[in-house]
Amino acid sequence: MKTLMRAAAIAVLCLMTAVCVSAPDADQAGNIYPAACSQKATDAVTTPMMVVPLGSPLLPDFHNGKTTYGYAHSLPNGAVWLLAISDALAGWRRKDLIRHERCHVIVGAWHD
Repeated sequence: MKTLMRAAAIAVLCLMTAVCVSAPDADQAGNIYPAACSQKATDAVTTPMMVVPLGSPLLPDFHNGKTTYGYAHSLPNGAVWLLAISDALAGWRRKDLIRHERCHVIVGAWHD
């Protein structure tokens, strides 16, 4: 109850003082999206997308054993030609993954 009251007090203070800063626009893995990758910009990307089963060869395992849910396949010149998206995600997680991969089409490599 004490924590809830503290949270409510902070929320009211934020609304009253305009001191609050919005959180950075980040994906579900915590990667902060570059300014060029707004939702509007990524929605405009028309690179073909293929939904594949988790573990597909189109979802390479290069994260030291962590599951790869999406991958932007590119040519040697950097041009992205296919987005592979796992069928294991749904809802907002799937939408965020698609935005994440489309951001690679716009700016190339943008996170660790």
